Amino acid sequence: MLPSAESSSDSTVSDSIVKEALARNDRYLREFIEGLHICPYARGCREEGRLYRQVLLDRATDAPRVAALISELDAKEEIEVGLLIFPLLQIEARAFERFISELRTRYAAGRTTPVGYFIVAFHPELPLQMKNPDVAVRFMRRSPDPTIQLVRPSAIERARQGARDPEALSRHIAEAGLRAVLAVGPERVASLLSSLRAPAAAPPASPPEPTRAAEPHRPAAE
Repeated sequence: MLPSAESSSDSTVSDSIVKEALARNDRYLREFIEGLHICPYARGCREEGRLYRQVLLDRATDAPRVAALISELDAKEEIEVGLLIFPLLQIEARAFERFISELRTRYAAGRTTPVGYFIVAFHPELPLQMKNPDVAVRFMRRSPDPTIQLVRPSAIERARQGARDPEALSRHIAEAGLRAVLAVGPERVASLLSSLRAPAAAPPASPPEPTRAAEPHRPAAE
């Protein structure tokens, strides 16, 4: 594939967007996921180089293209968890989840081998609901930007093998995450996650009012 022809100005803006998206994601991982022990495996995955992150500057969903990208990552055996971050994608949570559902279907279509990754939706507007661990886990996926998480099935299986109760591992992680959020306070956690989001784009400035031409001076009548 040929590189895109970007002006130096466009390239600089793109680089800035990528850096800012990664910085937000860094804070999300360190201050929330790791800081509150939402996932006990997150820090080790990051520190041992098994976490892959890529920022995609898409402004619209494109399931075939993203499915092809994920298929290309299948061969990268060093990746256990991947994060595809979409800082420019303006999309509601429900619509993003529908996109993820279509993405899973396209990614699995025509394969002769098992999928290389499980695909999970993360989104900044996922609901704050704490009724039970299964519901609360969606809130814990309230990332700063719309994000696709990729998880190797082999990584999950390895974690299960080291657990006391392998079949209940996912439930235990969700329960521990719910307890951590409740201990801090859901509203305080929601405030933290809101602070990690990209600032809202400023509304376009109103055009200046046209300047009225000065009226010609008329001498007073004698």
